[in-house]
Amino acid sequence: MIPLDQAIAAAQHFVQSFYSADEIKTLRLEEVELSDDSRFWKITLGWVEPASRTTQAGGNIFAAARADIVPLPRVYKQFLVNGETGQVASMKIREP
Repeated sequence: MIPLDQAIAAAQHFVQSFYSADEIKTLRLEEVELSDDSRFWKITLGWVEPASRTTQAGGNIFAAARADIVPLPRVYKQFLVNGETGQVASMKIREP
């Protein structure tokens, strides 16, 4: 069985290879669990998605300049990391 810190690093590396640095600025470890059969580490990582601009201006340039910035919610993903190989077997959306 690979050590827990290697499983966490594998999940983090997986995320960093698919998302830009701007998308995962607040990446952090949320949960760790060993699967029932003890073959996989379940690693949950979370981050806050970047804020997005919304406009309700209807083409009005002055109203568009005042567009609100709406923060998006925290995202949670669960990674199944093979306990023998350290390979990420899956990534799923994890509801809080």
